[in-house]
Amino acid sequence: MAQMSDLFLLNPKSEIDDNTEIGFIPMTCVDDGFSGKHSFEIRNWGDVKKGYCHFQDGDIGVAKISPCFENLKSCILQALPNGVGTGTTELVILRSLGVYAPFYLYLFKSSWYISQGTKYFKGVVGQQRVNKAIFTELEVPVPSVAEQKRIVAEIKRWFGLIDLIEKDKFNLANNIKLAKSKVLDLAIHGKLVPQDPMDEPASELLKRINPKAEITCDNGHYQKLPEGW
Repeated sequence: MAQMSDLFLLNPKSEIDDNTEIGFIPMTCVDDGFSGKHSFEIRNWGDVKKGYCHFQDGDIGVAKISPCFENLKSCILQALPNGVGTGTTELVILRSLGVYAPFYLYLFKSSWYISQGTKYFKGVVGQQRVNKAIFTELEVPVPSVAEQKRIVAEIKRWFGLIDLIEKDKFNLANNIKLAKSKVLDLAIHGKLVPQDPMDEPASELLKRINPKAEITCDNGHYQKLPEGW
């Protein structure tokens, strides 16, 4: 386990020419659910560089406001004009420091992560936001990069099978959502793919990302993490 701040740069800033075309993303352009898709509007950087969050291709955007957070409005920003963009400040931007972004996007959509975020809402009803600590101090699993990629491939395989059922069985929508949540929960706890003892330990990955980072475990459940996590 490691803190989010050891794995991601929070809300980075960009500096580019004011006349550069970029992708602008209001919250309505981010799909909810498990798809992780988004669209964008084309703007000039100079018109939107102030008062919005900044991001680039490969960053993860996670909604921090309710109910968007609970509705899984999160995505990996990609295919942006000139590779950069700005958007609503209700998106928290996370830039990987060496981990595999698709794995953590699925983690951010898991019921475990959502439950962690909704424990400490701030603000008045209708304008509640998750606590910043969910993006900085929360401790999350850190399997090796190789295993992160294997888990993502397996999630996509299972989601593909579930989607086949979904096309023919519309009345199973709720069960399908529960099944996908279960797949993510199994994945982030190392129970979806077999462990490879040849994988690089997560401790070595953390040393490269942040030599000062420490892997901690204060929960008996996590003493049973798979080899290499």
